[in-house]
Amino acid sequence: MFGKKQKPKKGVDPDTTTDIDEASAAETATGSDAGPIESGSTAGGPTPGTAGTDGDVSETGSGAGGATGGEDWHGRYLRSLAEFDNFRKRMDREREQSRRYALEGVMTDLLGVLDALQAASDTQGDLESIRQGIQLAGQELLRVLKDKGLDPIETEEGMPFDPRLHEAMAMIPTNETGPGMILREVTRGYRLHERVLRASRVHVAAAPPAAVSEDDAADSADGAGSTERGN
Repeated sequence: MFGKKQKPKKGVDPDTTTDIDEASAAETATGSDAGPIESGSTAGGPTPGTAGTDGDVSETGSGAGGATGGEDWHGRYLRSLAEFDNFRKRMDREREQSRRYALEGVMTDLLGVLDALQAASDTQGDLESIRQGIQLAGQELLRVLKDKGLDPIETEEGMPFDPRLHEAMAMIPTNETGPGMILREVTRGYRLHERVLRASRVHVAAAPPAAVSEDDAADSADGAGSTERGN
């Protein structure tokens, strides 16, 4: 059994047989060192359709989503601009309407005054009747204005002059009252709530010029004569 030399098979070259045996041994060794090969993978790297391909597809999908998000924000921005423009136009219209009809209530109240004046002008009678009609119209007008916050400035003779409420039309020297006192009201003033619309126009008392005694007048005349003689 041992020491017995095997005879080569017929038709097979001994050298070729030796090469085949060595190649098989090397291939077997290589396979055992590399370890088990997982199913679906090769030694050369991932095949099409594996994780590498999935990564590329994921990045492509992310880019498409970013473009869609940008378009969405741009659309929202345009809609916001349109809504703001509509709001601004609506506010302009409302402001114009408020300005145009701001006096609507006052005008409605003044219609009664207009009716009273019309009735006074249509009165067929003496002058006293016409005067009474005009007086009633004036009272109605004052009532309407008072309802809106207008009040006359009360000014009486002998009151001290107040530059915040009064406007001096003339300074009249007098001994009847002290300087700075009101002598007469020329035009009545009015104020709206706390603001003066028109000050009362008045005449104000001023100190009279100093009286010159007879002795002072004589001395003045003698002084003037001496000056003339000296010249």
